[in-house]
Amino acid sequence: MKFLFVIDPIEKLNLDTDSSIEIMDECSKRDIEIYYCETKNLIFDNKKVYADSTLIKIKDKKYEKIKSEKKELDFFDLILMRKEPPYDLNYHYATMLLEKTKAKVINSPHGLRTANEKLVILNFPSVIPKTLVTREEKRILDFIDKYGKCVIKPIHLFGGQDVAILEKNNKNIRKKINKIINNEKNYAIIQEFIEEVYDGDKRIFLLNGEPLGGIIRVPKKGDFRANMVIGGTPKKYAINNNDKKIIETIKPYLIEHGLALVGIDIIKDKLIEINVTCPTGLVPIKKLDKKNITKDIVDYLVKEAKKQ
Repeated sequence: MKFLFVIDPIEKLNLDTDSSIEIMDECSKRDIEIYYCETKNLIFDNKKVYADSTLIKIKDKKYEKIKSEKKELDFFDLILMRKEPPYDLNYHYATMLLEKTKAKVINSPHGLRTANEKLVILNFPSVIPKTLVTREEKRILDFIDKYGKCVIKPIHLFGGQDVAILEKNNKNIRKKINKIINNEKNYAIIQEFIEEVYDGDKRIFLLNGEPLGGIIRVPKKGDFRANMVIGGTPKKYAINNNDKKIIETIKPYLIEHGLALVGIDIIKDKLIEINVTCPTGLVPIKKLDKKNITKDIVDYLVKEAKKQ
């Protein structure tokens, strides 16, 4: 079998903790040839889609580049779209190119276009916090007047970038808002603040709508953002009944839109985000649970590849 990983520059990935590298490493234990490329390497040329791809060998998270060559996407049995946000126009165009192959693509290019990681939760109002999406400062201020302390996020970024707390009497509140909406040019998502975030937020990894495991990410001292990329600490976590209720609520949507590899974020009993582009957390879940969930993922990928 031949798998293509569409990723960010491999030289910039953390080989010890990156989930794409983790999946590659597990693939290397099977009879699977592993190729990678970046979105800039996808090409439509005379009725066919190609990738300037690189064949690698990987073992124990150490890789060796073997050769680079232009390959038609139909050459591959399975393609994993694992580029990190931002979801910009070039990301959008890449998903359109990926739809032109007969190879199985996970996650589905159409699903990736449909499921903005911040806004897809709006499909599930019963399990999310009080939420506002707007470009207008006045509406944001009115929302804070109504619900009190809130959090504001840019819609297109990830990893806790530019996420801020908004409080009514904070003298910098308008400055914080404008940093994201940029004179009402950009949309923002605003949610009621959940104080339990200081105890940690949950990252649960789903495979085709079923939970594989989870962690709770505890913010570093002085911060409310628990993302591991900015210093959050992962701790062992057992999925509870409320988490299962949320998972059952979103599962039909995920399956319908071909979103097989997903990481959901939950604070207390509220769904905060559904991460579909390049969900992380495999390595700490595997380590803390002492269970090789990556094997389950690769078993699934192989099965899906054989269906094509």
